[in-house]
Amino acid sequence: VQAVQSYIEKLSYNFTGVNYFDVRKQRPLGRILETAREITRQALPIKCVEAIFVAAYLTQGLKELERIPVSFKSSVDGQSYKHIILALKYNSKWGSVGLSRRRELYFKEMQFDSLGDLFLEFKRSYERVFPTLKRVSVGLPISHDMFAGEYVCWNYLTVKCADVNNATTQLAEHGRCAHRLQEQWRNECKKMGCQPGQKSVMPQKKAATVSGAGSKKRTISAEGVVEGSDGS
Repeated sequence: VQAVQSYIEKLSYNFTGVNYFDVRKQRPLGRILETAREITRQALPIKCVEAIFVAAYLTQGLKELERIPVSFKSSVDGQSYKHIILALKYNSKWGSVGLSRRRELYFKEMQFDSLGDLFLEFKRSYERVFPTLKRVSVGLPISHDMFAGEYVCWNYLTVKCADVNNATTQLAEHGRCAHRLQEQWRNECKKMGCQPGQKSVMPQKKAATVSGAGSKKRTISAEGVVEGSDGS
């Protein structure tokens, strides 16, 4: 994991405001990994989304490593900011890799007991940088198998950070069940006759169960995106 993070950091952060690579996430996993290979060949500066692509590419053969995308939305003086990292689970311990202007907002050692604990560490990091972390969205494990047309579920669960205890509990539970949920998600897509990534409502998951108290009802599409939730 440390080697993966070191490689990503050597590519350096892209401050130019111009994307050198295709950063679309709603593509088959194979296409995303092709973009990652192109990044490693050209070695141009990247941002957080490309860093996740590269991390997935470099860990694709490590089947014992569970990889879940995690997106953050924060705000400063009314301005919203979005960010994404790749949470990793190995031997029941969690950590993360990625890239940002600030190291505390992407790399975490593999030392946390749950996805909820990892969230709390990121919340503390955000409090040192941005006044308000508004919500967190987590996806499902990225497959290590290259099936034809395989997609990544980027946003399956969204929690509001105002209720820290509720957010921590939901994220910890999601981390424990993520592998099983991914199998269910893929099976539902097959039953509904659609490829993951197409916008069809997932019947077993409702917004009332994935959002904090008092939030508006939202449904989850087949690509795992909660309508109105974070992107990156």
